[in-house]
Amino acid sequence: MRMTQNYVAYSASQQLNSQVGPNTSNVQPMSSTSSPTLRTINQQTTQYSGYSAGTVMQSHGTATQYKYENADLINSSEYGATTQTGQSTNTVNSLSTNTNYNNKSIQPPNSMGTYPSYNLSGEDTNYSKITATSNCNSQLDTNNGRNLANSQNYTQQSVGMPLSYGSSSSNLSYAQSVSMLSNNVSNQISDLYNQVSTLIKSIQTRVDPAQIPRPIYGNITEDECKIYESDKYILPPLSLYESFIQILDRGNSTCNFFRLTLNQIPSQHSILQSMRLPFSVIIQPFPHLPDFAEPIPVVNTSSNIDPVRCLRCKAYINSFTTVSSDGNQCVCNFCGHIFEIPLDYLRVLQSQFRSQVQTCSNVPQIDENYPELSYGVVDYFAPASLGVPINPDLPSYCFVIEASLLAVQYGITGTVLYCLKYLFSQLAASCPDIHISLILFSKDLMLFPLQKRNFKDFENLDEYDISSNSAKCGLFSTRMCVVTDIQEPFMPCPIQELSIPIGENIEFLSDILDRIPELIQSHSTNYSAYFSAISLASQIMAAKNTGGTIFTFCSSAPNIGIASINTKDITAGPKSPPRRTSKGLKYSCGFVSGYIVQNMQQLDNIIQYCRNNNTSVESFILSPTIYDGSKVINNILSCSTLAYIPQHTGGKIRLLSNFSAPKNYQDLYQTLYNIFMIQPIAYDCTFKLRCSRGIAISKVYAPWTAGSSTPDLSAFQIPKIDSHTSIAFILRHEESLDQIKTVYLQAACLYTCKNKKQRMLRVLTLSVPVTTSITTAFRYASVEPLINLYTRMAAHHIISKGQRDLTNTSNSVVSNLTFTSNQSPGSILKSWRQETLNSIIEMLFAYRENCANTSSSGQLILPDSLKLVLVYTSSIFKNPALMPLNTVLEYSLDEQIVGLHTLLYASVGYTSAHLYPRLYSFHHSILTGTPELQQLESLGLPYELTMSNSNSSMYLKLTRFWLNSSLPCSGERVFSDGIYILEDGVNIYIYIGSQVSSNVIREIFNVDFITKENIDTLEVPTNINESNNTTIASRLSNIIYQIRMDRSNIANHLPIKLVSSVTELNEARFKHLLIEDAIGCESSYVDFLCNVHKLVQNKLVES
Repeated sequence: MRMTQNYVAYSASQQLNSQVGPNTSNVQPMSSTSSPTLRTINQQTTQYSGYSAGTVMQSHGTATQYKYENADLINSSEYGATTQTGQSTNTVNSLSTNTNYNNKSIQPPNSMGTYPSYNLSGEDTNYSKITATSNCNSQLDTNNGRNLANSQNYTQQSVGMPLSYGSSSSNLSYAQSVSMLSNNVSNQISDLYNQVSTLIKSIQTRVDPAQIPRPIYGNITEDECKIYESDKYILPPLSLYESFIQILDRGNSTCNFFRLTLNQIPSQHSILQSMRLPFSVIIQPFPHLPDFAEPIPVVNTSSNIDPVRCLRCKAYINSFTTVSSDGNQCVCNFCGHIFEIPLDYLRVLQSQFRSQVQTCSNVPQIDENYPELSYGVVDYFAPASLGVPINPDLPSYCFVIEASLLAVQYGITGTVLYCLKYLFSQLAASCPDIHISLILFSKDLMLFPLQKRNFKDFENLDEYDISSNSAKCGLFSTRMCVVTDIQEPFMPCPIQELSIPIGENIEFLSDILDRIPELIQSHSTNYSAYFSAISLASQIMAAKNTGGTIFTFCSSAPNIGIASINTKDITAGPKSPPRRTSKGLKYSCGFVSGYIVQNMQQLDNIIQYCRNNNTSVESFILSPTIYDGSKVINNILSCSTLAYIPQHTGGKIRLLSNFSAPKNYQDLYQTLYNIFMIQPIAYDCTFKLRCSRGIAISKVYAPWTAGSSTPDLSAFQIPKIDSHTSIAFILRHEESLDQIKTVYLQAACLYTCKNKKQRMLRVLTLSVPVTTSITTAFRYASVEPLINLYTRMAAHHIISKGQRDLTNTSNSVVSNLTFTSNQSPGSILKSWRQETLNSIIEMLFAYRENCANTSSSGQLILPDSLKLVLVYTSSIFKNPALMPLNTVLEYSLDEQIVGLHTLLYASVGYTSAHLYPRLYSFHHSILTGTPELQQLESLGLPYELTMSNSNSSMYLKLTRFWLNSSLPCSGERVFSDGIYILEDGVNIYIYIGSQVSSNVIREIFNVDFITKENIDTLEVPTNINESNNTTIASRLSNIIYQIRMDRSNIANHLPIKLVSSVTELNEARFKHLLIEDAIGCESSYVDFLCNVHKLVQNKLVES
């Protein structure tokens, strides 16, 4: 079957380019005219995203090849590759190996034991750095380190050029290794580098940074842009690819929904224990799929017909269900029970069985009438037997907005109302039946009921103990009801007046939003009854009885009413700074108090009430920069307390720090727009995970499990699950799997649709092969879900201890490793770090001992599938959310707390993007003339590629904007004459160097210079100009658009942050995101590698 579809990258333009009010500009699809001819870049090799120069790259179980930035391919047989009992050892930078550059491609053996090794030998910490010399032999370089930006010869780590370091005449010259330029031109280029500086000073080490593994993302080519079939791959594609590749469901759930740390399960618990790796599954039930993805099939049954299920274990029938030996019954693939099924199902199963026997294939034959037998992910109409409403009402929404003096004076209240006005107009057109209610709060609670104009209604206001302020609006009366009892708030009006359908009342809502600033003037005070307002909103949602979400917008800590906080008790900073001792940093109690949730019992009552009525809470913290004259006042919010209710009701907490209404209102609106119009959201969720025989669940990590007990590890109920929420389950062996070839996992989630009056049941089924080989298990391990699990465990541990106690001990997922917590405040901050590091050391030691025991002890051996584990681990330790509170000066305490809560539910794609940001070079004003810098001219230009499947004739046309290879995340690669783009899954940073040409600045920002006075008023162009894509402003806009498209599966919206030397705070945060550099007390990535190597060596000696 030939499937043709023209997919244009602008199809989600509403998501990325809708703006508030009159500034809204909808981007139209790209014309079908041919794209400009692009510069051919590196035709000799294919850039594999996720792997850097000089490391081993494996493309989903196919051949392995080496790639260097100068496009020279290295013959592995001459590069130290040896074969040992079916394993090929790729030795990089070995001191005893002669390296020959033959500029040709070979394919080393694709054995199960393929692994790279990195020479970090030496008895002390002075490790060896190897440089390429003219005779192409590996030699030690003993020159002293110096500032590479001011030297005559420049290394690859500083300017992205081929390696040439040192003053020896025998070394390769810069011109020889790049493009054989003339000596005069080479000298001119060297002079240019003398005129610029790097963001940080280069620190010379004896380990070549270019040779160590890191995630390097290149431009997407047709080799990477494939159509994957879920039954064909074992190692899934990288999470970054999910937004622009198609993964076809062929009976096995795709990696969009399931991610495993081990894609082949050891048959024995002893093997898993020897690996020192956790067996975990990360489940994302409702991911945001690309526009070109196949829709999830809906089983064509009525609500009166129950889905076919096993009578014993209750697993749902799926594509792996088989027929019995006599062909007349069904065999459950989860528990092996044989049971009767309807005759039509039996016929389909028999037909599939005959087809598989004839074709020698395990792929089920697709029957569109029975998608549950052909697809790994299906939706059912919820059956009546589950005891739930079949056709529920649409979820309702309540908006709770702070109206204190702080919020009003800094324009926050007006900005939220302005955004809601235009959001409501969108909702009225797309989903007119949803119900909306409004609450504003300060010292009192203010509501705006809808009533027909009848003046008799105003005579009885005193009965409700409320005051009113009335005005006429057409057929309705516009009035404000004020509830003054904030300790026991109540509904002053019938629910029909407080929660109203948006479609037929959009004029009333628009008018009231315009009039609210005038109506609340006399009620704005310095008080904030935040939790009282949530309590009242939960009563409205309970009376409506439809479930839904309470959206809160606050700017200050709640200081009156229910669960009020005494801001004097909030520790904005440590009572004393940490003291360095012989045993490390010793922390004061002030570091721990920032994690504590205040008034927890009162908040638990609100949470229980919300969960009983299927209501989630979504919080937006809009914190302005408060000035007292020229002094900035710290706005204390206690985000640990504010995040507690969203955490346990399926909501999120979002912090917009340094909020400025003129600058940030579009970011706020775009986030709200994407939540309501783009993001898949499921309400009133009941979730269950089933495992086949021999496998069981040992622990679950989800936001609502932190700090609370979980009686049933396999099931939970939560008011809401959105597209960015994932749940981690730790699995264990219950019995030996020696006689089993495959184990199965099935997740079932009963939910209510966001935009349809329908109760649905989503069933996801996954099969996982079983192996008896520890080498095979290591080979098919996956680093991204492993890092997601370690990050989630750290956040879970810290939040749990902060919310409950500091005296318990929690078991680690790795045997003999525990989070040890006692009454020492520092233990909450360091136990997770030590456990994570120990786990990595144990894993590398286990791999060395079981799979590479004949290798030299002077080499650091990494499993090929886990070669990025160390760079991600180093990044975890540098993540500001996981560092001690208030020790990261670039981030406030509240920003660290919100980041910590984000990690509780983060998807695999988010953690990968957040822990190792993508850094792109966009422009250089001084450094010009080299081939790599000339390639920057192609950045942002449109091009087309074809997404195809080699096993079939299916293909899709995809239009993208050109992105060059990302740079290593280090300040040594950031030059003062350049413009750089960095994104971390949260923000997009545009770095403007101090030596960027004023002409370029004028073209982008319409000013000659960036100063401290004007930088807050500058706007980065984000509207795509189809008529002229060649200007620097248009190309920058295109790149921002493409990055947002690539990250649409992990983030609602990526705000833009301008970074310059005049913005001290943003520049400090930009530097903190360059995670390969030393940050605070954490060492650089190179030093971390050397330290890990030394620790592994010590274990080898001890053993």
